[in-house]
Amino acid sequence: MSSHKPIEEYELHDHGDGNGWQVVSKGPGKWGVITTADVEHHEGMIKMNLERYIHGMFSSSDHEQFILTPEEAEDLAGQLKSQAEIGWGFAMENREKKVATKS
Repeated sequence: MSSHKPIEEYELHDHGDGNGWQVVSKGPGKWGVITTADVEHHEGMIKMNLERYIHGMFSSSDHEQFILTPEEAEDLAGQLKSQAEIGWGFAMENREKKVATKS
C-alpha cells in the first residue's frame, strides 16, 4: 500500500509568469513538493535517481533509484513528454484565466 497521497489531493500553484509552478497539497496545510532527477547510463542500462523534497511546517526528503533498459527508458520518456504537453496546456490556460480575472 502506498504511503503517498493520490494526485487528486494536490494542485498546481502558479507563482506567476517567469517564476514557474509548484505542486502543493490541497490541505490541511500547504505542503510544497519539489522533485529533481538525474539520469546516467552504464553498459546499456539507464539509472534514474528521483529525489523528492516536501516542505511546509516540517520538511522531509526521500530518494528512489531505478535501473531501466533502453526500451523502458524510451517508453517512460514518451509518456512523460506526452503528459507534459497536456500539463503545459492546462497550466498556461489557467494562467491566462488568472491574468484575465485580474484585469
